[in-house]
Amino acid sequence: MRLRGLDELRFGFVPIPAGTWWMLRELDVQWSSTRVNHPWILHIDYSPRTAFAHACPRTRSRSADGLEHPRHIAGHEPMCQLDFKGWVLPLEAHQIRPEWFDNGWRSCEEDPSSGLLEGIRRCLGSAS
Repeated sequence: MRLRGLDELRFGFVPIPAGTWWMLRELDVQWSSTRVNHPWILHIDYSPRTAFAHACPRTRSRSADGLEHPRHIAGHEPMCQLDFKGWVLPLEAHQIRPEWFDNGWRSCEEDPSSGLLEGIRRCLGSAS
C-alpha cells in the first residue's frame, strides 16, 4: 500500500473554486511544448467527488479566439506567475486530472471583478 503525502491528501478532501490559477506541468497536460509549466484557470469549481477538474490555458501568444488577460499586479499573491499580458483560450479547455495538481502549484486567484470567468462561460456556451 502506498502512503499518500499531505499535498495528495489535500486534493482528496478540499474543493478548489473556479477562478483559481494553477501552474501545471506540460508533461501532464501535453498542451504546448513552449514552456515546462503553463498557467491554467479553473472555470468550474472542482470537487474531490468528481473525476476531473475543468480548466483553460493561458498563453503569451496573441490569439484571435482568446480572451485578452492583463498581467496581475506584482506581489498580489506570493506564487503568482501571471506577470505578463496573455490570452486565455476557452476553446482549448481541458479536463484536468486531480493528480496533476500535485505536480504543479497554485499560482493565485483571479479577481472576481475581472469578468474573466464570465467571458470563459460565454465562449464555452457559444461553442456548444
